Amino acid sequence: MIFEAIEFADKAHHGQYRKGTKLPYFSHLMNTMKNVYEMTEDEALMSAAILHDVMADTEVTLETIEVRFGQRVAEAVKGATEADALQPQTDKKASWKRRKEHPISYLEKEAPMDVLIVSLADKLDNISAIRADFSKLGDKLWSRFNHSKDKQAWYYQALSKVFQKRENEMSEKVKSFSRIFKENVKNVF
Repeated sequence: MIFEAIEFADKAHHGQYRKGTKLPYFSHLMNTMKNVYEMTEDEALMSAAILHDVMADTEVTLETIEVRFGQRVAEAVKGATEADALQPQTDKKASWKRRKEHPISYLEKEAPMDVLIVSLADKLDNISAIRADFSKLGDKLWSRFNHSKDKQAWYYQALSKVFQKRENEMSEKVKSFSRIFKENVKNVF
């Protein structure tokens, strides 16, 4: 299943790059999968990690993911996808903060552990990339984003609090990734 997910995501994300770089976007998907692998060797979650952005960044639907990869993978991908990506194009006009508040609330109150693991792996790779780029570029980094450093700080600090709050439900391996995430957030903001 993992290699099928890799091929599927590679094709779906073909030609995409990480924000403000010449680094193929696929690198983020592989880093996210590696983070999941280090938390749990669960093949379904590793596949979900590879596929976690296909609904947000491509034309792939939840139904396609479920047919190709099964309900568990589809549910983990859906849970790790911002709610606006699941809506028709006309419903995607919500403010940035409102779009970010939904996944924060979901991760804090409802998300099953599968979704929490994939989301933590994803957000950890994002903040790690931000930290590395911030060390090279300083505040010039924030021009890559559609929203200010302050808004990014609010978002990542809120996520960090959510992951910390849910640590009592996590295995020791997953908990260690939550702590690494928290440390990266502190170092950037």
